[in-house]
Amino acid sequence: MDDKCENLPPGEFPSRRQSSRSFAFLHSLFRLCFRVLASLQLAVVLIAVYAMVLAEATLIEKANATIEKTDGAAAAHFTVYDTGWFAAIHVLLAVNVLCAMLRRLPWRRRQIGFLMTHGGILVLLIGCAVTRWAGIEAQLSVYEGHDSHLAYEGSLHFELDVHRNSVAKDLGGVSPPENEIVAVPFVPGPFSWNGDRMSSWFPWCLGHRSEGIVYRSDGITLEVLDCAKEPNPAARVRLTVDGKAEEFDLTASLAEAALRSQRRILLGKERRVMISLRQDIVDLGFQVYLHKFRRKLDPGSGMPSHYSSLVDFLDRSDPPKKLQENVLIELNSPADFTDPRTGRTYRLFQADFDKHPWLPGDAEFDELVGNDRSRDEVYLSYLSVNYDPGRWLKCAGSLLIVVGIGVVYYLRGRRGRKGEGGRGTGDGRREK
Repeated sequence: MDDKCENLPPGEFPSRRQSSRSFAFLHSLFRLCFRVLASLQLAVVLIAVYAMVLAEATLIEKANATIEKTDGAAAAHFTVYDTGWFAAIHVLLAVNVLCAMLRRLPWRRRQIGFLMTHGGILVLLIGCAVTRWAGIEAQLSVYEGHDSHLAYEGSLHFELDVHRNSVAKDLGGVSPPENEIVAVPFVPGPFSWNGDRMSSWFPWCLGHRSEGIVYRSDGITLEVLDCAKEPNPAARVRLTVDGKAEEFDLTASLAEAALRSQRRILLGKERRVMISLRQDIVDLGFQVYLHKFRRKLDPGSGMPSHYSSLVDFLDRSDPPKKLQENVLIELNSPADFTDPRTGRTYRLFQADFDKHPWLPGDAEFDELVGNDRSRDEVYLSYLSVNYDPGRWLKCAGSLLIVVGIGVVYYLRGRRGRKGEGGRGTGDGRREK
């Protein structure tokens, strides 16, 4: 053997030994990481952390609703539910469940309940991830006697409309303008930044808001200085174009005419930039026509106890064609409709309505009614539009968890009965 080692090229045997040691080290490290990720101890820690995080989110929601008089749910989403670290907890929990399943390979029949329960948890977590990243939650506002196909999400963005060579065009130049529209996401947080509303106790560090410079490219810089949430979302920004800076106050509005009036323009050397603050829009692909809005008042308090909308679903042709008519959308009775273009199935809920209808004599009433004098009032109805591609995954995962738990207890009881039936007595007979 010594002769063989002497005939090897110099350095070959030590390199093989070193590579073998490296492989053994990596293999041991992988097994250690796998055991940790599949351990029950990690599952207990994750569940405990998850419970504490949910308790913190509940406290934040309650404190903002009672102390700050703001939307507590929005504050909880900003600091907990919509954050990256909260999603990381779910990912780590899914890895723990998957490794716990793989650790028991090869699977046996008696493990079917365990596999169904843990598989259901995985499917449920995947469904939640699909809902978060691909789902849509928006609001559609429709006047009586009118239709709408645009739903507005709760998120905002700045729109930069860049017109190049605008100066040359104004001075008689022949170069055609080159236009570019840039959308800059804007996350303001749950309430205003300045004044007393900037609560010292609020855990701003848990969430991410768009403060400071949010866009910088090709000589254009956009910096957010301040934000107000009431009555409409507004922001104070500093826009810099080709070294020229100016501050603007922008307000988001649902009306296109109001948006045009809120646009601000800054001229650069060879271009001009128009900036506006907009809400993110979802084009449904079909139109919702509101025939009649109905409400019922509580006899004792005079507050609305029930309200609903009678709508038609129309296509986008001219003139529009009815796809489904006389659909009643109530508080606890949503309606489902599929976008004929994309195949998405939207679920529409009756969310709210404008408490003060427009009456004859109001300028808005004459504009809304036009030549239709059959109406003596016009309501504005708000419909919640939901698209949840992960709904069936979540339902399937929940069902698997319930069935898996039942199978676990059934098989455990069956093994117990077999053990009692097979236990022997002292005289060699079997117990009954």
